[in-house]
Amino acid sequence: MNITYQCEQCRAWYTVRSSKVGSLATCRTCGHEMTVPNTPDLLDDTISEYPETISRSTPQSSTPSNTSNDSSESPASKFWSSVGGLVVFLLIFALKFGLHFPGAGARPPRPPRVQPVFKPNLQNQQPLSPVKIDLTAPIEIPKDFPKLGPPREIVPGILHYEISLHPGARVDFLPPGHAGKLWLYVPEEAARTPKSLGCVLLVPSESNFISGAKLSPADRVEHIPYVKAGFAVLAFEIDDTSRSPAQRRVMPSLEFLRSRAGLINGRIAIEFLKARVPEIDPDRLYVAGHYAAGTFALLLAEHEPTIRACLAYAPVVDLIDRLHKNGFEQLLARDGYAELFRYFSPKSRESDLNCPVFLFNARDNARVDADETIDFGRQLTAMGKKVKVEIVDQGGDVQSMHATGIPDGIKWLTNIDRQITTNKK
Repeated sequence: MNITYQCEQCRAWYTVRSSKVGSLATCRTCGHEMTVPNTPDLLDDTISEYPETISRSTPQSSTPSNTSNDSSESPASKFWSSVGGLVVFLLIFALKFGLHFPGAGARPPRPPRVQPVFKPNLQNQQPLSPVKIDLTAPIEIPKDFPKLGPPREIVPGILHYEISLHPGARVDFLPPGHAGKLWLYVPEEAARTPKSLGCVLLVPSESNFISGAKLSPADRVEHIPYVKAGFAVLAFEIDDTSRSPAQRRVMPSLEFLRSRAGLINGRIAIEFLKARVPEIDPDRLYVAGHYAAGTFALLLAEHEPTIRACLAYAPVVDLIDRLHKNGFEQLLARDGYAELFRYFSPKSRESDLNCPVFLFNARDNARVDADETIDFGRQLTAMGKKVKVEIVDQGGDVQSMHATGIPDGIKWLTNIDRQITTNKK
């Protein structure tokens, strides 16, 4: 006979088998001994009020029933057995796959993937043949420059022109410096007024010193401030038909070398301004750039006497030293390459830097040590050159340039431009 009862002390419910009325039973919860009652009518009423309590406290019991099969399991017991199995399964799943449940031994979250530091390995590349480029050969200028065409106003008050020197022509069949795009910005109020504007020449800054550079909309953040200050801007690309970005990092671009690291592109850009942009005063041409473009700015100012001022933000001055640090020792050891890159290094021709120079860097710049900028400024000063060196403590490579370098450089250039204009009168 199955008898269901409630402990007198802890009030836990149990169902027991007993063949004798009044037998003793021990509570499995608190250990209290009591006499098993024989009051089925009372028990039936109580059970109907607390079915969940009875089922949870007695896993092996079933609800009171008149059936003759004592070992049958109630639906409630089956339900809670299934729930218990599901809970065990979920805990095992969580431990196996590292889901984060407090106290479940979950694995900590994986740290973000860090891109490996690129180190060029020329041993696995095709052997480089000796390179022979005549650096003294005359520069071939396009016979006829394209007209500007209609502008578009990219910023209120600023007109923008995009020019292709030889649209549709195959780049690899063109002479050095004849490919790529030019972006011309002109303040709308000064448009069509002859020789009313000084012009700042700019090239893209994202280069690794062995390949050219293409213009990108992201470059506009360095272009627009000069135009807002009243200058025209001519941004242009440096020759390069490189294959993939990975190849550009390890193999020098032959087009880049033939363009003399962009010097031919710079000469053609100057000739384009003279031929097609009458608003530009050819006696007020300036060059500016950041990082690799700062290196180019110094190089162009050394080779082009028409450049009247140079602004270089965190430039690499000793190109040979930088290429060694970047892992290009094997490249420089090959016939002809060291000679070329020494020619492309501003340090090799600093005596030819005859225009005023503005040098800028930050002490926390991880790409170009500020001491390199300071030492170069001291060397120019000792040679009697006009140079202004500005070093800030913080801001790194890019933020310092946008927050302080370009604004201060524009103030410096505005004074230079005013002096040139006054002296011409």
